[in-house]
Amino acid sequence: MRPEQKGLTNDDVERILNFDWDASSDEESGDELEDISAVLEKNLEGILERGESIEIGLIENVVAEEYDEQSCSAVNMCFEKIDAKSLKWRSRPFEDPETVWKEDDILKVDIVLAPVQYFGELFDTEAFDLIAQQSDIFALQELGIELKCTKAEIRRYIGVLLYLGVFKIPQFRMAWAQNIKLTAVADSMSRDRFMKIKQCLHFSDKSKQPKKGDSNYDKLYKIRALLNILKENFNKLPQEEHQSVDEQIIAFKGRSTFKQYNPAKPHKWGFKMFTRAGTSGMVFDFTLYIGEGTCPSYGLGLSSDVVLYLAQNLPKPKKFHLTLKPYLPFIEETSSPTSIPAPVDLRHSSALL
Repeated sequence: MRPEQKGLTNDDVERILNFDWDASSDEESGDELEDISAVLEKNLEGILERGESIEIGLIENVVAEEYDEQSCSAVNMCFEKIDAKSLKWRSRPFEDPETVWKEDDILKVDIVLAPVQYFGELFDTEAFDLIAQQSDIFALQELGIELKCTKAEIRRYIGVLLYLGVFKIPQFRMAWAQNIKLTAVADSMSRDRFMKIKQCLHFSDKSKQPKKGDSNYDKLYKIRALLNILKENFNKLPQEEHQSVDEQIIAFKGRSTFKQYNPAKPHKWGFKMFTRAGTSGMVFDFTLYIGEGTCPSYGLGLSSDVVLYLAQNLPKPKKFHLTLKPYLPFIEETSSPTSIPAPVDLRHSSALL
């Protein structure tokens, strides 16, 4: 007796992928084309009834080399019809991934810049243009005046805020008072102009903000455009080989629905940021915690979703060593069905756990 053939042969794969959908209809009876899912199900039932195993890798290789996107979608539907219990796993030699760090000749990680240089790289011309444009729009919409703000004025305005953050005074107006006049502030911008920009300062068009309950509703809409610019500029910094995903608190005691309290942090009150940083302490990516909507959902829970979201911008094809110490216990020890995919999905990025 001829031994029963095991596995999905090349002919079976080609028969599934090369199935002529147009010619499959019965022209004499005038029946419509068979539904693609029904065709795949019929082919798979025959394979599974014979007790054959399905070589997933073989299908993927054939599709990648010889077939177009339409065939790829057909194979994806084929995978969805497969019963996981019927699969027979086969052992293969382990392919050791490339883990050697390759230093970039252009971007030198060990070069330390002055604080003003880092600020100039992160808060670039695009950010100043955005603030000037949106502040003009708000002034015209809400106050009915032409602010005619320029990016040079916004640069000076932010410089005044930083200066007054170091030389603290009870009120902004006191910086222009005759008895305690701060020359660096008073010479850069008049008091009335400073207060007018402060009144109209905006980062987005308020009239275009989606309403609560809308599918595009964003809790951070008013600053989202500026956050996107900053995130992009943070990712342009020279990346270090060893990085870590962790949370940190930006000190803040004012009124905000996003303010968090964490007694274990040096600054107990403030905004909680999830960050991806290097061993030097330099941050390369971040996302602000706002509850639902903190980052895109991958269906793995907030902790795992944040890790995947911050790891997706790692430059390719360089290999990075990403430490997930605060999150690995959650990912590995939880008993939910989604406890494993986060480390698995990271294999497809440039991260090495």
